[in-house]
Amino acid sequence: MTHPAVEDTHGTWSLGLERGGHLLTAGELRMARAALTLPEDAALVHVRWTGRVSDVVRAEGIDADQLRALWDAGLVDAAIGPRRRAEALTVLELAAICRSRGDRVGGRKAALVERVVARPFRSPARLVRVAARGLWARLERWAALSAWPDRGVLVAERLGHVRHPTYATTSGPSLHPDRRALLLWERALGLAEPDAILAALARGDGQGPAGLDLTRALRRRLREQAEVLQRADPAAASELYARLVAVGERPARVAARRALCLERAGRATEAWQVLRDAVDDASLAEGVAVVRTGRRLGRTLRRGFPPLPPRAAHPVRSLRLVPAASEGPRPLWQTPEGPRTVEQAVIEELAGVGRRALHDEGATLRTLGVLLLGELLFLPVPGALPVPRLPGPLDLGTRRFRERRSAAFEELLAAIDAGEGPDRVRAAWRAHEGTRLVHARWDAGEDTLVALAGALPPTALRELALAVADGVRRGGFPDLLVLDGPPVELASGWPRKLPAGVLVAEVKGPGDTLRDGQIAWLDALARMGVRAELWEVRPGP
Repeated sequence: MTHPAVEDTHGTWSLGLERGGHLLTAGELRMARAALTLPEDAALVHVRWTGRVSDVVRAEGIDADQLRALWDAGLVDAAIGPRRRAEALTVLELAAICRSRGDRVGGRKAALVERVVARPFRSPARLVRVAARGLWARLERWAALSAWPDRGVLVAERLGHVRHPTYATTSGPSLHPDRRALLLWERALGLAEPDAILAALARGDGQGPAGLDLTRALRRRLREQAEVLQRADPAAASELYARLVAVGERPARVAARRALCLERAGRATEAWQVLRDAVDDASLAEGVAVVRTGRRLGRTLRRGFPPLPPRAAHPVRSLRLVPAASEGPRPLWQTPEGPRTVEQAVIEELAGVGRRALHDEGATLRTLGVLLLGELLFLPVPGALPVPRLPGPLDLGTRRFRERRSAAFEELLAAIDAGEGPDRVRAAWRAHEGTRLVHARWDAGEDTLVALAGALPPTALRELALAVADGVRRGGFPDLLVLDGPPVELASGWPRKLPAGVLVAEVKGPGDTLRDGQIAWLDALARMGVRAELWEVRPGP
């Protein structure tokens, strides 16, 4: 019987080879095939070694026949430079070499390595180098269609901690047009310098299907670098934001930060214009920041700034809780069970009057949206499910998801309008419970989710399904989901009466204010038909 680690890893490499073998050289193909045909005991050693952080490994305890099989296949060699050999030794081994020479043996490992490599030395350990580490990484990326595949998922699946959905794979998108494009993509994977990243984005070097597309990751690296520059050199930061927009970043995404940099650089008029140009295409969360900054600059420049469309009103509820002693960065609040964070203290306050609340920042409502989509996720749409172990189709969160399943989507919305939402949720739960399903969390339980689907109006269920289909935003979701229950009175609250039904609450302690993303979610949920409130917790008896 094949060892599970060999079976899983070789299965992954075989799938990667099937999808991208045409991009490999003859030597790489020969090496991949040699690895897949190793005797099982040698294959197990090879699989374990390719999972190590370093490609220099210790071969003590490895059977001579196993090592010979790896050597003959070209999968290991002895081409290890002095520094790499020294870095693979333990501190005790490095100290022993230094002692034998009369060198100082104290200090950190890095200092010992420097002393050892200063002169030729004989390694006390049997070391080999695992060849072609990049090849195995390529195959695993192609098999998972992910730039950063996680081999640990296979281990978790074997142990029963993770289960993937079962579906029929479909024809999939091509990987890279040719080998040159592959090499440019791999180079883009490790880029760090802003100029190099910008050039790669301009050429499209990081483009690829699904999780192999590096475009968003490269833009995020540039945004992070610009944010670091903002205080030290705002003019340079504003220029980097402008260059980022030139290679495809949405102007509204960086408009507020870019304008602040321009203002600090003494270019307030240009900053105001950047905001004015971005406001029409901004999302609500982006628009809040753009309009706030634009109005402030406008008062200085004596210019008006267009307002955002009217937002849905969210009620504000105040609660008085008893502060508790706290040594950490977050204040704690006293409850019968002891000191708690503000969210947990509010949950216990609600439990005391017979209402249950979950602190999951939208996870339960996102799960509800996923379950409503149900089997639409695994329809045999060409290119959507090209490899196994996907948590959802590749086009989920894009405009094409709905377009390519239009008939099934219309049928789903009609069923929700007809009151079949709870039945759809229950059926999807029983089909997928415990699987690694995109956005889904299973800790709320079947009965809670089905009851939640029954308590929300069909308009809210429709919008939740649409939000997941179109790409739900995670950031800014309200802290608490208060489940359906009878009307109750909160002795510490004002208004005191908490109505029946489902509501979401963003909980804020003293000195804490709503962020732009939180404002956007409160507005979006209210428009869905979900009661959304801001709860302000203040010290009190």
